[in-house]
Amino acid sequence: WLQSAVLSSAKDAGPYLLESLAADGEYVKRNPAMLGRLASMIGARNDVKATGLTLQLLAKLDSADTQIAILDGLGQGSRNTSRPINRLWDDPPAELKPAVEKAMGIFVTAAGTAQDEKTTPAARLAAIRLLASGPFKLASEPLAAMLGARSSAEVQSASLKSLASFDDPKVADTVLAGWEGFSPSLRREAIEVLFARYDRLGKLLDAVEAKKVLASHIEAARAEALRKHADATIRNRATKLLAAQVITDRKKVLDEYKPSLELKGDLVRGRELFRKNCTACHRLEDTGFEVGANLTAALRNKTKDALLLDVLDPSREVDARYVNYQVTTTAERTISGILAVETPTSLTLRRGEKAEDTILRSQIDSIRATSKSLMPEEFEKQFDKQQLADLLEYLLGVTK
Repeated sequence: WLQSAVLSSAKDAGPYLLESLAADGEYVKRNPAMLGRLASMIGARNDVKATGLTLQLLAKLDSADTQIAILDGLGQGSRNTSRPINRLWDDPPAELKPAVEKAMGIFVTAAGTAQDEKTTPAARLAAIRLLASGPFKLASEPLAAMLGARSSAEVQSASLKSLASFDDPKVADTVLAGWEGFSPSLRREAIEVLFARYDRLGKLLDAVEAKKVLASHIEAARAEALRKHADATIRNRATKLLAAQVITDRKKVLDEYKPSLELKGDLVRGRELFRKNCTACHRLEDTGFEVGANLTAALRNKTKDALLLDVLDPSREVDARYVNYQVTTTAERTISGILAVETPTSLTLRRGEKAEDTILRSQIDSIRATSKSLMPEEFEKQFDKQQLADLLEYLLGVTK
């Protein structure tokens, strides 16, 4: 709170405060996230002078990690403004051209690091994240390449998140080109990218019409949102193409899968199913991301019947902490996730793999709670009854 108070009071002093902190190596070691937060605040102001001073600072720094933290923060802060930083590189204002030319080298290096399979996973993921703030013409090819099956799920997911930050029309084509090779969790992230901007929804419906994307790949709640879209063209096409994709009766699904409770589950198989399908939002045995409920604590008092209900009907009784929100920004970007942090000046939404978006209140056009859990419905489409029995066996067995 004290740091937030200082940041919110910095105003025009932001670039100078950033320069002072970045020069203090000991401070940077103790507070690695602070430079990013401060740079994000500068980016959100969308002020040419402040942006120029920040880019000039980058050329003076020796630490690549510090450069990345500042550029990443600057990019995230400007993402929901009328002039996000990744638009700056192609046609910068005259007063920013020298600073832009010096900063470009950082992105060239990042593009190489991102594709280098010999470098550490952490370094690759940091480089991929940095590309989200760079020029699309430099980032598009490496990000598209890393969506392929040779890349790990973490690299593919990070590449999708970086692609989401660009407003270039080619983003939708790039995402859809890799659709057939995506796992269920990656398809959910890809859908998040496609729903983030209005102009991508037409490409998604084109892919459905061409049967490149099956209607069943789109969650029922998302399909319903398309059928109720404010744009008549999107609404009418979705009504025609996704007619069969209706929200299923959860009670019927529960009745259908109740025999899973009588089957003998296998903990080892259940562990593999959990790691494949659930770790984007849940963490057990030091694996996964704790976005949803803390399973170690939540499962201690669960019966098998209650757990079956939680898995197959996640929105029946949603804890207020895990309600899914949808924010539309003044830059026409749509973001969804649980409300992770709320301050007087901003909101932070969190979704799978702890991906976060911080939006200034001044950048919010609308916000609404969806009444749905962050956990998607129709989970049963990925499991047969025996697999569900294995998953329940693991969840209840590993926490005893």
